[in-house]
Parts: sequence; structure tokens; C-alpha cells
Amino acid sequence: MVCDSVSPQGIRLSTMEVKMPRFILAEVNTHRQLSRNSASSRAIPVAKMLKTVHEEPFLFETFFRNQKGMAVSEPLPADVQEEAQKIWLETRDLVIGQVEKLLQLDVSKGQANRLLEPFMFQTALITATDWSNMIALRAHQDAQPEFQHVAEMMRDILKMVEPQQLKYGEWHLPLVHPWEFDEFSLEELRFISAGRCARVSYVTHGGERDPQADITLAHNLVSGGHMSPLEHQARPLSDEDLELPWLAYKDPKEPQIQETRCGNFLGWFQFRRMIPNEADFSLSLPDQL
Repeated sequence: MVCDSVSPQGIRLSTMEVKMPRFILAEVNTHRQLSRNSASSRAIPVAKMLKTVHEEPFLFETFFRNQKGMAVSEPLPADVQEEAQKIWLETRDLVIGQVEKLLQLDVSKGQANRLLEPFMFQTALITATDWSNMIALRAHQDAQPEFQHVAEMMRDILKMVEPQQLKYGEWHLPLVHPWEFDEFSLEELRFISAGRCARVSYVTHGGERDPQADITLAHNLVSGGHMSPLEHQARPLSDEDLELPWLAYKDPKEPQIQETRCGNFLGWFQFRRMIPNEADFSLSLPDQL
């Protein structure tokens, strides 16, 4: 749990850092109530990726017998399990060798790293007010076993951690240190958080902690129309926010803050919504699409 907050209305907003097999990322992305940013194969140096895949590759804990449909079948016998793991790691080693050859040709990391993805773990930053649907679907016996394991861990940490109470005007700012509130303005802190969420790390890819680099990265992303890192920062919706025309209520006769959404969050105002044309970048271009 990276940041965990609860609004005056009792609505919880949680940000988790989740490490998962790379191949289930597509399934995670089907859950639209989750705001997420994940480590990019286009950004991480190839040498670093090679080292990670060599030292800490993804390996199925259990290989299952092939069958029709999507339901999980019975595990293969122990001797076959061992042979399957051996073949998986042999394939990993072959791929590493091919990526090293591409590296010698000076092929970009955004291309060479793609071959490594089946053997990678992926780190993602995920923020949401609504977790129950995802957990109900994925922490289920019929789910992909690897996703089931991750969803169960997410469910458990939500039960374990006590969120911090925020007041109106206070912000949920993942990856911002407490002492930084005394060093930077609120506007700077929002962009610092956004830059770090984009990178999914407190530090730069060079291993340095540089708040100014975080601010610059966030501004560059905004100028390029990449708004997802600005979805993780949010403040509790207030009564004044109810006057905003794009907020919808379940019951117009009795509008209640608990029933008000901003983007994919319930009862929280996302930083992203403060950026002009955040929903349609073409409106910011000289020649609109």
C-alpha cells in the first residue's frame, strides 16, 4: 500500500504498488474503475531488463494439463512439472541470447525489450475507490491462477491497512514523502506525485531522487496529452464541487456526495480534471482531428 486515504464522507481511495506477471497486465487493464500506470518496456534500459529476467524471471508455480475451455485443469505430475519448468527456463535463456544480439546492433530498448516480456514481472501503480468487482472476479477459483493470487493479496492488504483521514482541500498524493510538504507548494507536490506515478518509482530510471525531474516529467507528459499519471492524485469532493456541470448523480432530487463520480473515482476529484482538454487532446492541437 503506497497511499491510503479516506474522505470526510467515508469514501476510501487506495493506491497500491502491484508486482505481477507481465502477461496478466492486459486482464488488469480491462477493469476500468482502476487508474494505473506501469513500468514501460520502452523506458527501462535493456541491460537492466536482461539482468532482471536472468536473475528473477517469471516462472509458473504450477503447470496444468491442457484441456478445452478456460477453466483451470488438474496439475501435471511432478516429473512433468520439473521438465516443463526446465523447458521454460531454457526458452528464457535463448531469448536473452537473441536480445543481446539485438543490443549489439544498437536496436532500441522499446523493441528489444519486447522479446523479454513473457519472462518478466511487471510493476504497476493502481489507484481506485472501487475494488470489490475486480476482487470478486479475479480472487475466484475460475480466474487465471496468477491473477487470482495477486487479487487475493490486494484484497488482504485492503483489510490490513488503516487509511488516513483527509479533510476537504487535502490531497491524496502517492509517492510523496511527508517532509516534502514543507519544501514544495501544493501545485508542485501534485506534479511531483504525477511524475513518480508515471515512473512507478520514487527515483528516476538513473536511480536518483530528483523532485525537479519529477515535475519536469509530469509537465512533459501533460504537454503531450498523456494524462493517466494525473489520475492518482485526488482530493475529497466538496459541496462546491456539486455545482460542476459534468458531475452526475444517481438521484438528481437528492444529490449526495457519496453518489458523485469524478472520472472513475467515487467521491474524489482527480488532478487530471484540472488540466484543460484532458479528455480530448485534439482540442489542444493547432489542427484539430
